[in-house]
Amino acid sequence: MVKVNGAELAVEYIIAEGVPYILGLTGHSLLPFNEALFQRQDRIKHIMVRHEHVATCMADGYYRATGKPLVAYLHMGPGLLNGINGIATAFADSIAMVVITGNTWQRHFGRNASQETSRYFDGDQCSFVRSVVKRSWQCQSADMLPDILKKAFKTATTGRPGPVHIDLPLSVQAEMVDVELPNPAEFKVEGKIRPDTKAVEKAVALLLNAKTPVICCGSGAKSARASEEILELAKLLAAPVGFAHRGKGAIPEDHPLCIGLFGAEANPNTNKVISEADVILAIGMRFTEPDTSSWQPGAPFNIPPAKLIHIDIDPDEIAKYYPTEVGMWADAKCAVVDILAQVKRERRGKVEDYMKSARIQEYSKLKAQWLDSLEELRNSNAIPIRPERLIKELRTALPRDGVIFVDTGKVKNWCYQQLEAYGPDSYYIAIGWTPMGHAAAASLGVKLAQPNRPIVACMGDGSFQQVPWSISTAVDYNLPITIVIFNDYAFGAVRDIQLKDYEGHTHCTDFQLDATGELYNPDFGKIASGYGAEAERIENPKDLGPALKRAINSGKTYVLDVAIDRDVRFPVATQRAFRYLPEY
Repeated sequence: MVKVNGAELAVEYIIAEGVPYILGLTGHSLLPFNEALFQRQDRIKHIMVRHEHVATCMADGYYRATGKPLVAYLHMGPGLLNGINGIATAFADSIAMVVITGNTWQRHFGRNASQETSRYFDGDQCSFVRSVVKRSWQCQSADMLPDILKKAFKTATTGRPGPVHIDLPLSVQAEMVDVELPNPAEFKVEGKIRPDTKAVEKAVALLLNAKTPVICCGSGAKSARASEEILELAKLLAAPVGFAHRGKGAIPEDHPLCIGLFGAEANPNTNKVISEADVILAIGMRFTEPDTSSWQPGAPFNIPPAKLIHIDIDPDEIAKYYPTEVGMWADAKCAVVDILAQVKRERRGKVEDYMKSARIQEYSKLKAQWLDSLEELRNSNAIPIRPERLIKELRTALPRDGVIFVDTGKVKNWCYQQLEAYGPDSYYIAIGWTPMGHAAAASLGVKLAQPNRPIVACMGDGSFQQVPWSISTAVDYNLPITIVIFNDYAFGAVRDIQLKDYEGHTHCTDFQLDATGELYNPDFGKIASGYGAEAERIENPKDLGPALKRAINSGKTYVLDVAIDRDVRFPVATQRAFRYLPEY
């Protein structure tokens, strides 16, 4: 092999892995790396962001949409810390990515080099990320790179996926080396983890003898691409299917067997159905705080007496919070396929119409009643605009195959409960780390992966102000998305909790001028247009539908600033434990 420097070796391996895009923001610690990218720009597309947070969030969105990792590179010190929210989000939500950071020359370690952390540890950037990555390496010489690079991609993508980190000092990037480039195909892990046969037989026996079984889908059900098999199994069992927060859309929400989201933001009927279950099949879910309403009994889980069958790719998540009758350490799709096959064998072709189930008919009736109860609010012409009306108009304007990426805060609650998702790749949210401002940047990663699908990022006004520079990247690289801002002049989710739990007053949650108390936000339309995007301010509900259709069909990045009624509190199904711990 011709001699190359460490930076060239790293880029060559990234290309060999089939990575189509590399994202980042440079600095002096990455100059050799950037030169290597420049010399190979005909073989890998480089995307320069205006803030490092956008790079790591874009890589996150791309993986959610494709199941394939991208590489994000970050300048040392502040560059790494600017991007760490996206890394932590990927770690919490099991998203694979490879993060490369530059570092100063090794001979300058411990000498207070520019932007070096050296007061207690020399050139140590790995400590910044160790709690939010699967593995972190600091490369000490260029001949170590082949081994580190192949380990990095393998570690990120196998087992429970997650981010990994490689720190490249300038001396390693510049060092000339003559080593053979590994063939990535020789270091891939083939196949999926199948469940134990006896565990499958035990699970099927429980399911077939259950009177009120339910299926609960988490993000693992979606990432394993198991939706088709889950729906077929649900039909055979006449089992309602509910969603953990990241499992939303695992089956279409307008299907009769779908009961929607469970937990703190559920509709009034979903938690009741699950609380009455005698057998729960949990597929790729972690029983997180929002899924369990802070683990309060009956909200929705009663385990025991309900018997739990838990499938997960990470054995540490099984039996972590609840006693488990059958714990399956397996790929979600493989497990469901095996369970489905065993159910078919046991049933010997006898399949009853699930719509004849009295239980399914009763839930369908309750769901219809709940939707009817929302009709007045969803059609309200009130000004400021009711959130229910905005949700309805958005769902109407967005095609069935459109993609929704939801940010955190009050907007998350409204979308969870009332914005239907019609497929596993139609609804995304970062719910583990839950950073403000993630949705817009991550939507750009989804757009990279699915350029022909309309993509809408739903954000609160507080979240939008965290990362407005996402618009710049969207415009720079012609990645048109629609950003819908639920503008209530507040950090609305926390404000609502304060109003409920703290004698009706708020503190540090209203956006207002200190001198007068007048509610104030910047002009989001001017911010958007300053970056080169289109924008509209919507104050009348009658303008919502036409504006949403204009934005979604424009082929441009478009920001809709929607003035919603800040005094409408989200109808929480079960209050989570924020002020007082529940007694159990």
